[in-house]
Amino acid sequence: MIKFFLFWFLLFSCSYAKAPSLEEMIAQMIVIGFDGEKEGDKWVEQIAKDIRRQKIGGVILSQKNIQTISQLKKTYRLFKSTNTPKATFCCIRI
Repeated sequence: MIKFFLFWFLLFSCSYAKAPSLEEMIAQMIVIGFDGEKEGDKWVEQIAKDIRRQKIGGVILSQKNIQTISQLKKTYRLFKSTNTPKATFCCIRI
């Protein structure tokens, strides 16, 4: 009897689950690099906005984006704190 109810519960919960659109799935695969070093720079703010709107899946931080360790941590936290339901991928390339 429990298996019967569990089956129907799973069946109904799956039918009401929202499937991501093709645009959302493509956006999750986009990982980009950018010019900018700290919060307040034009491209850093644009990337944070795109992450919030779920238009990109992650960022690549390279040597041109890194001045100091503390600045790197601030930029990393900015991208991670965008309050998106999906995890943001951050890659550091040295």
